[in-house]
Amino acid sequence: MTKIGMNKGLATAIAMALVTCVAVWFVLGGGAEKIARDEILKAEVNYASTLAYRLVRFDVENGIADRKAADRARANIGTYFRQVDGRCGRYRQARDFLLCANRVLGEYFEYEGTADATNTYAMGHSDCDLNAFLVMDAAAMHGVETSVMYTPGHALVTWAGEEGKTYYLETTVSDNRGKLADIKDTFYVRTNDDTYYTPYDDEAAFVLYQAVVYRQMADKGYIVGLFDALPDNTLVADSYYEYLMTHGRIGPDEIADITERLKTATTSETLSLILADWYLKLGDTDRALSVLGGLPPQFCTYDCIWLGIEAWADHLGYHEQGAQISDFYREYLKDWKIFESRQRIRYLLVTGVIGVLVVVIFVSVFLRRRFARKSCQR
Repeated sequence: MTKIGMNKGLATAIAMALVTCVAVWFVLGGGAEKIARDEILKAEVNYASTLAYRLVRFDVENGIADRKAADRARANIGTYFRQVDGRCGRYRQARDFLLCANRVLGEYFEYEGTADATNTYAMGHSDCDLNAFLVMDAAAMHGVETSVMYTPGHALVTWAGEEGKTYYLETTVSDNRGKLADIKDTFYVRTNDDTYYTPYDDEAAFVLYQAVVYRQMADKGYIVGLFDALPDNTLVADSYYEYLMTHGRIGPDEIADITERLKTATTSETLSLILADWYLKLGDTDRALSVLGGLPPQFCTYDCIWLGIEAWADHLGYHEQGAQISDFYREYLKDWKIFESRQRIRYLLVTGVIGVLVVVIFVSVFLRRRFARKSCQR
């Protein structure tokens, strides 16, 4: 009897241990993973039609993001939508609801300038257009009709108030918590290009997103069909002509079209670079510099800057004279005013870091060789 009792006690202890292990595994391992996966699938059903979720599917289908990143992105997006439901649903005025939705967004997504939606949302980051997509989705689920409006280098949310007034939401200020915007502010660059300051609904935004992420696509040839459908849109044209340039398909007809486009698309760095490079290869440095000089300074980034330096160098014949690169910068800055102070500082910092690294590598190699010689002599 004693022996049988001991066996029963041992069996009971083993059974309890097994139950405990299974429970721990369920919570910390496979079970938790299953719950998380179930939550993602449930959210996928609830939010499948939202713009943000459609962008995630697009990114996965086109090789921009993997399934793991997509799961994290959907989980973060779903959390945001649920928080907006719980905290902003009490607001009846569109303005109050959207400001609330933007404040919530800032709590869950930090600002980071980027291109694709999935990898960015997965990291808990977002920028102006990705912010707009989330706010538009949250608004649509609460019966508020909004649009995304692009300005050169930026994006806002816009909607019509009950009194007929048009409102704009600047989503990125105050750490992505947002505020109402005045588009007459000098921050928003003015242009005659109809691509900008035009409201786009979620369907149009989904199409334009495909042009924005062109460089990350596995199959970039799709941009040709997109351009055929939207030939007047500068966001699409930028990617299309970049595609032609990388495939050596820029000729006189394309240059003529780019020249015509730049009469209104004055902030397009891509089109300006293609045209300036064309003139530079023809030896017409005056026209190359004129094209680059027509860009507002904030839209002339590193590729533009270096092409401008090359054109300026050819223009002055400095290659033959063996002048220093600093001379190019000084002359370029003086005559074309293409840099902002931050760009100059960044250049000097990068140059200084590179210089220090070169010196460190040189000294390291020298000391190693010297040490090696001494070791051999011993």
